[in-house]
Amino acid sequence: MEWKLIRRAVGYLENRTETDFFSGPPLDALSTLVYSDNIDLQRSASLTFAEITERDVREVGRDTLDPILFLLQNNDIEVQRAASAALGNLAVNNENKVKIVELGGLIPLIKQMNSQNVEVQCNAVGCITNLATHEDNKAKIAKSGALGPLTRLAKSKDMRVQRNATGALLNMTHSGKLSTAL
Repeated sequence: MEWKLIRRAVGYLENRTETDFFSGPPLDALSTLVYSDNIDLQRSASLTFAEITERDVREVGRDTLDPILFLLQNNDIEVQRAASAALGNLAVNNENKVKIVELGGLIPLIKQMNSQNVEVQCNAVGCITNLATHEDNKAKIAKSGALGPLTRLAKSKDMRVQRNATGALLNMTHSGKLSTAL
């Protein structure tokens, strides 16, 4: 059964510009790659999510977010980089911002902020920056343990990481409740 879905997923990937990966059989096939034990298939899935979310940002459901959050916890740097990029892209949408936090996205993002890989750090902090623009997320981000890594990364030697971390901290201060605590 898995191989049949993998073949179908490859067909969808070959026609990715015309395929809606956010629902139905294409999402099912992509999710099969995500939960496969094969790291190359997981990389393909994470890169596909990063690519499709770059050009198509919309409100998505748990059935789309769960596989990306699963990939976010992968030990492979390429999978982490692509999954955090996809999540950051989806976090531009207000409804997705709340869902990502509700589904537990902060913990793996904080772990990635502590990565030694600058691309992973940059994408994870960029996602937190987007999440921090929603008022409902600010207190949750503050309580999650993200402020320490954000403060440290605001001093990063990499300008992109530094800019994203500073932006996240700035977004956090735009809350009347939190600005005094920060």
